[in-house]
Amino acid sequence: MPGGADDWAKKLRELEERADRAEARAHAAENVIGALRDVAEGMSMSGGIRHDPALRYDAIMAREVRARVGGVLSVLDALPCATLLVDRGLRIAPEYSRATPTILGMPELVGKVVGDVLMPTDPRLRVMLHACLDQTFDDVFPEEVNLAQLPARVVRSGKVLAIAGSVVRDANGVVEHVLLTITDQSQLESSLREMRHSALLVSILRQRDAFRLFLRDFALQASAGKEAVEAGDQATARRALHTMKGNAATFGLDGLAMSAHYMEEFEALESDHFLELEETLEAFLQSNLATLGDVAETDLALRVSSDAARDLERILAARTLSRARVERWAAELRLVPFERLAGALPQLVLHLAERLEKLVDFAVEGGECLVDAARLAPIVAVLPHLLRNALDHGIELPDERGEKPAMARLVLRVEETADGWEIELADDGRGIQLDKLVSRALAEGVVSEEALAAMDLRARLGLIFADNVSTTETATDISGRGIGMGAVASTVRAQGGHVEIDSHEGRGTAIRLRVPKPPALVLEVPRSLPVPAA
Repeated sequence: MPGGADDWAKKLRELEERADRAEARAHAAENVIGALRDVAEGMSMSGGIRHDPALRYDAIMAREVRARVGGVLSVLDALPCATLLVDRGLRIAPEYSRATPTILGMPELVGKVVGDVLMPTDPRLRVMLHACLDQTFDDVFPEEVNLAQLPARVVRSGKVLAIAGSVVRDANGVVEHVLLTITDQSQLESSLREMRHSALLVSILRQRDAFRLFLRDFALQASAGKEAVEAGDQATARRALHTMKGNAATFGLDGLAMSAHYMEEFEALESDHFLELEETLEAFLQSNLATLGDVAETDLALRVSSDAARDLERILAARTLSRARVERWAAELRLVPFERLAGALPQLVLHLAERLEKLVDFAVEGGECLVDAARLAPIVAVLPHLLRNALDHGIELPDERGEKPAMARLVLRVEETADGWEIELADDGRGIQLDKLVSRALAEGVVSEEALAAMDLRARLGLIFADNVSTTETATDISGRGIGMGAVASTVRAQGGHVEIDSHEGRGTAIRLRVPKPPALVLEVPRSLPVPAA
């Protein structure tokens, strides 16, 4: 693939270095302007009758001022960023760099209100900017606190502009101007997008089997969602949408995930919502077809190994051909290592942990365990719901973990049993807040006071799998809607399995998904047969 990740990384570093140099030049110009202002203020305070030495001194100072002014103007003209001096009336002063009109696309700037220049079509950001500047001129709070409220990023006329500010004070320490340094980040952001896109395609290619399963499950969830809408079953439709959102985020398809997140805000889902997500995914696949190739195909190719072929030869060569043996052989062909299905999960954990500023040691134990791809693929598709809940609600921030290690432990275990598979996700976080869980379940009408009184601890913990039940008050694009856990439970039940949960306050939570094997794999039939004697 032309233009590898290393090339994009190098390009990114070069752009970042250019931005750093521009910022350094801006700060240098600011310092020179401040020094010049101090000199000018000092000179304006002198007066009275002057003697020749004083006049000579003034002449020397005047020459120095002219030289320094020339130097400042040279610096300003050389800056590749826009600089605006804003007065107390929020209007732009005459001093700005030569690049400023070009970057802002306005030849005349002096006397204009700064918000009208920088945010002509965004009244909300304009109000934020003016409020921040007013607060800075009032000088009640530290200037770092005031300037931290500046809108850091503005999109203007197709350009992405980054804004930083600093305070200019007079000889008495009163805020006289605010200097805004504005850099055009369009090329940098474009390079970042291209680099992220390249990394996304590389990740998909590395996990091609898991991505094919994602595509197949995405189509199934979309179909189930549309059918649920037509049947008036909004709860099932929302579970399907929530699962589609989570799985898209798992593979780094952030735009697709955010579209689904916005759709969750609608009071009632419609079939067109699911159709729009399908079309968005299809557009992504088509635009990257040259790179992804057959990865975009949703059907997993059935590969017969040489060992499996020899097994079939032995079965066919046996004197008594057993239908059960043939079915067992066919079922074993569908077995794949669990890690092939769950390839994208470690990246999901890493991404979310960084975003939530949490330290997490994530491990997959039993990844080599052979599982039925058709039976376990729907289960793997809902595992991101469990991971997001563990990271967002279960695992604490490093400084909140008390005597526990700052690095939290999150383990996904897979084990084969005689009649099925057990998948367990365990963390060492804060545990489920049972009081909040029960209160929310009562408030949502999921359980009555009488039914609750008859429940043991495990049954009460199981309320977390009911729709609209969550221990958090605020929903985010990560979790908190009370839908994901219900999607997990319903998916496991659809495969004939069940869910168990254990949680201890301050020690963590373990959720186990038990899924039965297909009947052919449970039969007491040898995996392979000896070759008959000649």
